Order: sequence, then C-alpha cells, then structure tokens
Amino acid sequence: IIGVFDPGLFSIGDTITVPGKKFKYSGIPTFEPEHFMRVSPKDTMKRKQFIKGTEQIAQEGAIQIFKIPEAGLEEVIVGVVGTLQFDVFEYRMKNEDGVLPLKNNKRIAIIGPLADVRADMPAMWRDGSATTYRGLADALRDQLDGVEVAYARGCNLADDEKMEYNFTDNKNNVRGNEAELLREAIDVASGADVIIAAIGESASMSGEGASRATLELPDTQRRLIEALHATGKPVVMLLFTGRPLALQREEPLVDAILTVWEGGSKAADAIADLLTGRVNPSAKLAMTFPLVTGQCPIYYNHKRTGRPMAPEAWYTRYVSNYIDVPNEPLYPFGYGLSYTTYDYSNLRLSSAEMTAGSTITVSVDVKNTGNVDGEEIVQLYIHDRIRSITPPVKELKAYKRVALKAGETATVRFDLDVEMLKFYNADLDFVAEPGEFDVMVGPNSRDTQSIMFTLK
Repeated sequence: IIGVFDPGLFSIGDTITVPGKKFKYSGIPTFEPEHFMRVSPKDTMKRKQFIKGTEQIAQEGAIQIFKIPEAGLEEVIVGVVGTLQFDVFEYRMKNEDGVLPLKNNKRIAIIGPLADVRADMPAMWRDGSATTYRGLADALRDQLDGVEVAYARGCNLADDEKMEYNFTDNKNNVRGNEAELLREAIDVASGADVIIAAIGESASMSGEGASRATLELPDTQRRLIEALHATGKPVVMLLFTGRPLALQREEPLVDAILTVWEGGSKAADAIADLLTGRVNPSAKLAMTFPLVTGQCPIYYNHKRTGRPMAPEAWYTRYVSNYIDVPNEPLYPFGYGLSYTTYDYSNLRLSSAEMTAGSTITVSVDVKNTGNVDGEEIVQLYIHDRIRSITPPVKELKAYKRVALKAGETATVRFDLDVEMLKFYNADLDFVAEPGEFDVMVGPNSRDTQSIMFTLK
C-alpha cells in the first residue's frame, strides 16, 4: 500500500492507520485509510512505477520517504509533499488587453463567494478539517510584496437558502445579506486597479450526488459580475468548478478567465503562481464548454447530421441549428490560452498515400510569436470522409507538448499508421476501410489546419 500526503492535512503524531491495521511509529503524520492510494502488492509494475517516481521527487527535495516495516505488509511508503505545486489543472480561456499576468498594480480586490473559502480549495474529497488549507487572498498577499490585496465576499453562493444548504458545508457557511454584501464589494472594488472575481461552484456542488439541471451560474453570482463590470475596472474571473459551465451571460463582462477547477490543498498557491506569471499556463480543456445548458450534450467528436448547417450560415431554416443560439460552444474541446501566442504553418505529409504496412509522417511548424517562453500542446485529429459506420466529424488521435522559447520555431511530427484509422464496424470487427482521410492539426479542436491523404 502506497500513499502520498500533504502535511497540511495532518498533525504530527504517533499513530498511523493503514487499512485494517494501526501501529505506533514516532514522528509521522497521522492519516486515515481513505487518504491512501491503494496499489496491490501483486501489482508489481504499478508499485515499481510509483516508487520510482516518488524516489525521483525525493531527490528533488519535495517529498520525504518513510518506510514502515511494522505494518506487516509487503511495502508501505509514505511520501510527505512539501512545497511542490502544480498548474496542470488551470486553463486560461480569455485574456483581453493582457490583464494577466498581474503587473504594475498597487491595489488588487479579490471578490466573490469563493475568494477566501479554504474548504473549497480541494473539492469534496477532502480531509474533514479545512483549517490548514490556504485561502487565495493569503496566497496572493505572499506573492505580491508591496501590493495591497483587499477582500470582499460580494454575494451568497445562491439566492435560494435551501438550495445553498444542499450544496455547502453548513458548519462553515454563513449566509449574509445580499444587498450589504454587494455594497461592500463595490466599495472594495472602487479603489482597486484590478478585480479578481472568484466565483463558480463550491466544493460540494460537484461530485457524488451533486447533479445539476442547469449549468449557468447562480443569479447572485451573475449580479455580482454585472456590478463589478459596471465599475469600469478590469475583471479577472477565477472559475472554480467541477464541470463545464455555461457562461454566455458572464463571458462578455470580464477581461480574463482562468478556470481553476478544484485543485487540491495547494490550489491557492498554484492559482497565485498563475495570476502573477510565475507559471505560464499551458493546459487545454478536456471538455467542451457550452454557451447555454440547452446545447447539451455538446462534444467535439459528434457525428454529422442529415442536414448540416453550412459554415457560418446561422441561422438557416430547416437545417440542424438553433433559432436562438449558434451551434458552436463557448470554448471547444482542447482549447486553452497562454501568456504567449503560437502560430501554426506549413502542415505537410511525407506521402499522400498510405498502405496497410506503411506510415505517414505529419509535420507542422509551430512558432512562439510572443515575448514569453511557453509550452504548447499540439493536437492532431482525423476524419474518415466515407465509411460503413457513420464517422465522427473529427477524432483526437495524438498530441504533443512542445516547449518553445520566445521567437523560437519547432517542427512537430506525428507518425500515422493504419491502426490509428481503425474502428468497429457493424460486425464488431476492428478494421480500417480504404478511402480518403482528413488530417487536422491545431491548438484545439476548432482552430485547425487540414490536409488529406488516401488509404489504399
């Protein structure tokens, strides 16, 4: 049994609990069975991979390793996480006028029902005590030396008290007067150079037993965004959520959006790293964000309809489109911005034909056109133009992460073979059928360049 733990969740003691056993061991954090990542002693490959990774991190000084032979088990390793922080959960979806990263600000207002709630940092699967988690306001104050960070709650999570009761930890949640909360927020925002609006879903709004009928933000939070926008100050939306949300109303009212999900006990420090530019975001959306709930289900790899709408032809009567909103999502699968920009060019194939035993190399040139070093995730999609089972309009087949210094250009290559073209036919045989295929490469599932080859 192997576990990795954040020391912020545990107090130093002398009792260790592992599934089915308790024993004494001095100087080790106390933890419970649910905090273990379980790996069977028989699962040698997983155990070795985890141990190898843990030892490597230990060499970098971020994890201490304790071996506990008294457990009576084949192996127990407790890795205690130190100051290691991650940005992989953070997605920058909008950044007008370069409002992020934060710079040259004397006073920052952090406002919203999730702006300084420690219990909501690590999502619903958390240790019972939230007192050791850091709040976002404290994390920003530590990183922004000489900058005043002012806080206001701004609003309740939702108008309906019963609804809020259903998705909050009521021991830690105290509702305020909505009008007074909003007045306080405007007062705090009025003296700030930039506003950070921490909104979205509390930890208990996602996860088991937390389905929602609508994906829009609660009205309290929408009103807060409208009021902050009306101040004329730049507004950065920090979106806490466990699912894609429908932000059609709010997106035009903010200057930047950073989707931070529910990042764990170190979330506040990691978010501060992103906001201040210590880390350049590079993550991409693994789910499509709809404009409105009514578009759902919405996903990039859908099948073509019998009456598809022509590109940019909305609205057209008697074809597959909505009367009131476009078909396109707010943000497509694979989308994500950075503090730099990238240009894709010169998409090419090593051959325009593929046979069963051959490979085609797809190449594209990617240039960092900004002033900041960064990492881009280059994505490759395939579309089978005609086959016996209706194909999706595109399917993600490969991606590569490439690090580029400012101004640098790299050629990114993918090798395609017939296995990547196969699908299950009507007889449930896994086959590739001869015909024409489109190869699409780009930074997300929407903004791609395309080239065609033929499978003989």
